[in-house]
Amino acid sequence: MTRVIVRPLILSTKHATFNLYAIGDVHKGDIGFEEETYYEALEIIHADEEPKYIIWMGDYASHFPKKDYRRDDRTISRKYRSVLHTYSSIRDDIRPLVNKTLTILEGNHDNDWYREEEQDFVSWICTELNVPFSPFQPEDFSPYGTYESYIRLKIGARKTNSRRNLDIVAWHGGGAPRTKGGAVNVLERPAQAFPNADLFFMGHLHRHGIIPDSILGINEHDRTIIDKNRYFAFTGAFMRGYPEDASTYVSRRMLPPMGIGAVKLEIQPFYGKDERIKVKWEEIP
Repeated sequence: MTRVIVRPLILSTKHATFNLYAIGDVHKGDIGFEEETYYEALEIIHADEEPKYIIWMGDYASHFPKKDYRRDDRTISRKYRSVLHTYSSIRDDIRPLVNKTLTILEGNHDNDWYREEEQDFVSWICTELNVPFSPFQPEDFSPYGTYESYIRLKIGARKTNSRRNLDIVAWHGGGAPRTKGGAVNVLERPAQAFPNADLFFMGHLHRHGIIPDSILGINEHDRTIIDKNRYFAFTGAFMRGYPEDASTYVSRRMLPPMGIGAVKLEIQPFYGKDERIKVKWEEIP
């Protein structure tokens, strides 16, 4: 089920920007977990006093169910031996940022626990963090985003009549392409389902990067061509697949090295004509 989320955002002026962060594929508990880098990224997000929202992209823990062929307890950090302890820690990481959180996605590693042992840890986290967000949502709204979320930001600017929607597709991702071209093909898959969205986020492949794109339409009033821009973003990870003196499920399959860190997009939603947006992309930290 695709979760549809609607949130308001009022900017100080028509020319103002806001920041959108995407963070996921944390893999907390793995022997290759980049803990210092992860908490540095969270500190950057905490300290950002500009208007901001956050998307959590899934795959929060590296624990596997008992019957999973990838399970190897030698690759689990002693600090995070218990799967419940690890997800509780993730809950506590999200809690200070929950009022700025758009959605908390479930990843394939999280879903493994539900399929194999009926343990829905991400839904539990969201229930623990449940708060009413806005008049656009029911009071019992939870940030649980399922595996994919369609998010609409209803954006306005103070003292103007400027209004627009900014549509975002956040998908944990799927597949295991080994080439850059294969990864881009997977990243563009959500645009086949939702071609008119403005931003597309995907995790899972542990890559970093942003790809600008455009689609065309017409303005029937003056019979001109509308050029609408959109952006596709890989959202990185916090797990080294090739740690020293250890073998992981990544190294055993010789998967590509990870893009370590999260993603920040600085967005100017009222930019130019034809509802074009201006986006600056940055890896954090």
